[in-house]
Amino acid sequence: MRRPHVFKSLPVEIKVHICELLDFASLLAVSHTNQLCRSAASTVLFRIIELTVDSGEELVRSVQSCHEKLQQTESLKHVRQLVLQGRSPQNGRSEREQRCRWRPASSALRESDIGGFWRQYPYEDTYKDLVLRGDSPKDAWEPLAYLLKQLPSLTDLVYRCPDQFPPCMLLALHKYLPQCRLHVMTLKFRSFNQPGVNRYELMLATSPCLYSVRVRFETRGGYSSAGTPDYSDEATLCITAGLAPNLKIAAIVHSSAGSSMKLAKALKEPRQPWRGFLPDEGQRHTFVLGSLRSLQLTSYQLVTKEIILRWRAHTNFSVLRSLKLGFLVGEDALEALVEEPSLSNLAALSLSLQARDSRRPHSMTFCELAERFLLSVPHLSMLELLQYPRQMSLQSMLEYHGTALRKLSLSSADGQGRCTKQDIVQLCQHCGTVEDLTLVVPRSGGDRTEVSIYKTLGTLPRLRDLFLTLDASDHAILSSADDDNLDENEEDLIDETPSDPSFDVFDNEFFSDSFGTYRYPRNGHIRDAFVSSALDETLARSIFKLIASEKPTASLALERLSLTVTGGARLGQGSLSLSIDTVIQELSRAWLVERSPRDDARNTLIVKQMEHGGLFPIRPENLEALEEDVEPIFRRIWPARHGKDSDWRKDWHSFPLSC
Repeated sequence: MRRPHVFKSLPVEIKVHICELLDFASLLAVSHTNQLCRSAASTVLFRIIELTVDSGEELVRSVQSCHEKLQQTESLKHVRQLVLQGRSPQNGRSEREQRCRWRPASSALRESDIGGFWRQYPYEDTYKDLVLRGDSPKDAWEPLAYLLKQLPSLTDLVYRCPDQFPPCMLLALHKYLPQCRLHVMTLKFRSFNQPGVNRYELMLATSPCLYSVRVRFETRGGYSSAGTPDYSDEATLCITAGLAPNLKIAAIVHSSAGSSMKLAKALKEPRQPWRGFLPDEGQRHTFVLGSLRSLQLTSYQLVTKEIILRWRAHTNFSVLRSLKLGFLVGEDALEALVEEPSLSNLAALSLSLQARDSRRPHSMTFCELAERFLLSVPHLSMLELLQYPRQMSLQSMLEYHGTALRKLSLSSADGQGRCTKQDIVQLCQHCGTVEDLTLVVPRSGGDRTEVSIYKTLGTLPRLRDLFLTLDASDHAILSSADDDNLDENEEDLIDETPSDPSFDVFDNEFFSDSFGTYRYPRNGHIRDAFVSSALDETLARSIFKLIASEKPTASLALERLSLTVTGGARLGQGSLSLSIDTVIQELSRAWLVERSPRDDARNTLIVKQMEHGGLFPIRPENLEALEEDVEPIFRRIWPARHGKDSDWRKDWHSFPLSC
């Protein structure tokens, strides 16, 4: 018997909670059912608004369209987060979708996720004085400032346009939304090399709304590539140390300035000290130790002990919950961290241990310091350990943090970052509480070794989100003595290229391209690279099902699997072969496999093809024929389906797992 008034009789809180449990498509469907359902769904549907800014005229239209929609649905009071980004509209979407896109509440900002804030809203590396192209009026941002006044419940404003944050919007926040948190992901002060700091920039730096910033600067010796002084580093430290009273998240990306004649000239003279934010008014900034909860330091030169000590002097490390040290970390920096007693509340750590020179691995002292640091911090719930040296004891780290870990990301410095089967066995033994896992694992054509890795991962009882990079490289094929020390007899060296018992006469023949080395791969090596690189939807589904099938009784179901293939054209030393790389690029697809959120369809898998980390279908390009050197190999694997006119890009398929 139908009960049409059951939903109507439910309390408002219950209705909203039901809508929060729905995926975006279901939420849209509910909102179109009737007025009652639309009212409940709108509470969730419009919590997050994302606007893409491309020009002044478009911004005005976008804000007007957004405002009208929110008024029609009486949803102005429901908006919690507003995201502004300065990208051109994407092709393939309707004009209305390009201007205003709505996102469900499940996409909300999450500080607890290590790097989650920055991953969700990626950083734009370039700075421009203006992002609004065309003859846009100076008050192009005013309609958006007016919209802010109409959003009484706004808690977060995320700004990632290359243009400096507009003054009219900052004034609107201060006057109407003082409780709103401002996240400026392209913070850049443009008046540091001038007599005084711009008054508006000072207002932005001292704003009580400023909650998180990301600062990118390119300097060498304190100068930009143009030879002008750059005080971004000092200014960010000053903002942290009490100038911005509510700043909790800071991400600093330091790159080396490009060479130029002006820079070379400037470096001959010592840079004048920074006079501070208030040099002309005789005012002194009252130093207060900052209270950052998340700090990210990424340096393309080197994170040194001096940098660590400077930040420790400006923010209270005992308050830090998340710390990320990216790209290059110096030995002395690790030593300073080992001696740091105040990281008592750290829960999330991202640490890159990449060597400055891949030909010179880290010393044992470096590895010991890295181990000591990892074992000196509290038991972490989230750990991202990138490019760790094999000399380190992975087992001791997993044993120490394993029972607390909920999110783990690993890649080693050897084998192109791959985890070995033994690494994965140890991980599963010690990290039974992991829910989110990111790994690089070897891809070997779906053989029993590869299958055993998937089965082992399936034994993790709480694993829900798995992100796998399948490394199809085989560096043993062309790895040999350094080319400078080669014997004069190249034929003998060619014979040293390994073979395989499975190779037939054709497979054992040498490929015509030497990859720029004295050794030549065999046809069978190229065949194996093609087979390992091929990842279609059928295989992606099979891998998901295999991992999910190994789940222990009463464990959490695997919800999401991301698969990306890489490295198929890397056979050791030498440069890439263009003809091989063209095929590899076509075969190396990326897939996202998700379990249906519907209670009555949990075994249904939703598969989406990815490109460059986004969920956009790959468009066929460069539909040229196969090169003569790879066509015989390719066609022995995948014969032409439609004769000589068959398109090779449509003839291939993945091979099943050897279960």
